[in-house]
Amino acid sequence: MVGLPWENNSHLEETKNLIFQLDSDFIEIHLAVPYYGTPLYELAKKEGLIDDTVLGKDYFNSPTTGTKFLSMSEIEEYKRKIILDYHLRPKYILNKLTVKTMFQNLFKK
Repeated sequence: MVGLPWENNSHLEETKNLIFQLDSDFIEIHLAVPYYGTPLYELAKKEGLIDDTVLGKDYFNSPTTGTKFLSMSEIEEYKRKIILDYHLRPKYILNKLTVKTMFQNLFKK
């Protein structure tokens, strides 16, 4: 999850490093949504990061204007780049092809 009010470029870099270190089968990066009545909402509102309402917003579209240090467009670009970089790695692709081939061979008659 990215887009918490206090995040800056170094936080995003730490998140990126952890994602690649975990080397999962699949990743998705969600945007933090400060729902009304939560401490996160109060903090985002106090920092001036909520334009109007977060109603109708979700993990896939801009629930805030960004963080104290990053615009929402910077956060969304980070999210897009990391997901692409992760899933287009040769190691990731080779692993997916190997697993697919293994299952195909398993169910051959």
